[in-house]
Amino acid sequence: MRSRWGFVVATAVVFSALTLAWVAPILPRFATADLTPRAYPTPLGRADAMLTSYMLAWSSHALRTNPLGLFDANVFHPLRWTFAFSENLVASGLLVTPIDLVWRNPVVDHNALVIASFVLAGTGTALLVRELGGGIPAAWLAGALVAFNPFRFATIGHVHALSTHWMPFALLALHRCLRRGRGAVAVAVTIALVALSSVYYAYFFFIAVAVLMAADWALGCPAAPGGRRRALAGIAAAGTVTAAMLVPYLIARDIYGLVQDTGQAFWFEARAITYVGAVVEPLAYARQRYVAHQNPPTVIGIAMLPLLVLGLAASAPAWRGGRRTATAHLVMAVALALVSLGPVMQWRPSLEGGPPGPWALLAAIVPGFAALRVPARACTVVVLVAAVFAAFGAEILWRRARDQRRQTGVALLLVTVALLEGWRPPFEVVSVPWSKTGIPPVYDWLARQPGREAMLELPIGMPAEDAASMLMSTRHWRPLVNGYSGFAPMAPFLRRFLLELPDDRTVRLLHDVGVRWIVVHPADMPPSGLCRTVPEKLAPHVAIAYRDDGACVLEILGAPAPPSRPADRPVSLAAATITGSDGSSAAAAIDGRLDSHWVRAVDAGEEAWLQLDLPEPHAISRLVVALGPHFGEYLRQWRIEASDDGATWRSVATDDNAMPPLVGVRADPSRLETELRLDEPVTTRHLRLVRPAAIPRTPADLFPNWRRWGVHELEVHATAP
Repeated sequence: MRSRWGFVVATAVVFSALTLAWVAPILPRFATADLTPRAYPTPLGRADAMLTSYMLAWSSHALRTNPLGLFDANVFHPLRWTFAFSENLVASGLLVTPIDLVWRNPVVDHNALVIASFVLAGTGTALLVRELGGGIPAAWLAGALVAFNPFRFATIGHVHALSTHWMPFALLALHRCLRRGRGAVAVAVTIALVALSSVYYAYFFFIAVAVLMAADWALGCPAAPGGRRRALAGIAAAGTVTAAMLVPYLIARDIYGLVQDTGQAFWFEARAITYVGAVVEPLAYARQRYVAHQNPPTVIGIAMLPLLVLGLAASAPAWRGGRRTATAHLVMAVALALVSLGPVMQWRPSLEGGPPGPWALLAAIVPGFAALRVPARACTVVVLVAAVFAAFGAEILWRRARDQRRQTGVALLLVTVALLEGWRPPFEVVSVPWSKTGIPPVYDWLARQPGREAMLELPIGMPAEDAASMLMSTRHWRPLVNGYSGFAPMAPFLRRFLLELPDDRTVRLLHDVGVRWIVVHPADMPPSGLCRTVPEKLAPHVAIAYRDDGACVLEILGAPAPPSRPADRPVSLAAATITGSDGSSAAAAIDGRLDSHWVRAVDAGEEAWLQLDLPEPHAISRLVVALGPHFGEYLRQWRIEASDDGATWRSVATDDNAMPPLVGVRADPSRLETELRLDEPVTTRHLRLVRPAAIPRTPADLFPNWRRWGVHELEVHATAP
């Protein structure tokens, strides 16, 4: 082609056409459904797809209305920093903002990003290959190998994992900066776009760039004067932006105890067959590639492999760095392949052990890395490099085809390779609650109501229902109690507590945290009768404000008076002693300072406690546990025990669904506290505050969300003598 821009336009057109053909099943239902692999829809798979649609819509909405409030999403009310429970999708939110402004439909946003991701991934990879000296056929082949790789098919319902499309542009900017000695701004912008598309890729791509730059320098790859210095400046600028965006995650981690179970990385790691399965298990490879989706997919196919081997042997053209540049990319790919294999590197999915990978080291030394739970996503960098090497192999074949007949044969071969590598099993097209007839009318009614009071949807605490509530909230953007993500600190409590609606305790709590509207979906709930309750039974604090065939809305008009507190007084703990169940001193819990902190990790299999020994007996009526800002450390379940001799203990109060400090979050999130009342005053000088171990009736998602418990200050109250 005669000009660089002509190639860019032609490439974008080619990949737009290929993408529309590849995702054709979704086009007739672009505004009402999304795509998933054939293995779905499972309830969690559906919830994840709706969650990412919501995240995309919230990012776009917040960035244009209140950028500083991006991480105070409207879900999980009244908690703060709740957008840090999930990916932020900032770069993708910016990308779909024009679409969102026109359609105001999160499903359209989601599907538009899916299409844009394929087009950009293919176009960017083709431009990268051209920068490295490849011709047009080789460039287009590489773009197809990246855009339509099986990994992207497997993640079609998770747009944050699909958002690898800025990676080739970042490598392109990096190579141009090294070669020309200018372009640091392009390096900074493109790497920042990668990092702001997914927290996973923020970590994985920065590791990849660090390895590439180190290898480039160590191997003495050619660079223009000042090229490396400017490239490093661009990388540093992108790192600064990324670090600023990760600060809310660190804040949320501290407040809520956001710690992933390290065992999850084992289940979601790539295996060796992810890369070599096409050779060593060809039948299994053929089945998962062309018949039915399997996870993890084999990302380097049998048709691509010969070109990849030829490209590895040939390397990049000499005028683009030759073997040294190729080796630097190979080192980067190998490093990320090892990262993708997770903490225990395995040949294929199994429960067998294997040699340790670099994952554990990175989790120990890189802040926040331990929160990542899907190592397999690092294979996206490996796929990109493998496609570039395959393009080098294709370029060798193309240049050796001296006449038109041979070039036609090579062209057909490359098209065949692209078709075989990009072929996919059938998609599943799944409807979302945004139905063909439009959004349910109750949400338009809510959008028309004055004020910004919070709302709650019932049922609550189930992933698919909560994710649907989040998706529907994009119609009105009211604060919403419901929420779904990889971390849901209130779900176990609310699911059980709100079964008693509309009793005094539930109505009082909802009123005190600012909830005005309760949307009830009777078809999705056990028979509760809330929508059929006569108004007289709801009065005076609750009324039915709206009703249609699919939902009703209860309005909270006020709150019942709280029960009276016992007439008691604080007990001086100056002469008391306090120890943990591990035998260690817990003096920080009674030292009179809110800024000191006693904390322990939660082991679901073992009971733990704090033992308080007073110098003399008191008629204990309640305990108050001050938590400072650490919401995540409140006792989800507790038991208070008393002893006459410090050896034999009896239970005097218990709660297996303890109240979180939700009201305190609204009043002063830096001074949270919970109150633990005894059934009746107990005269004793020996107390234990017990954190029970998990038992069969414990909610399944209680302990995975509960990583530590702690006390900033413990108050003991006793009735007057």
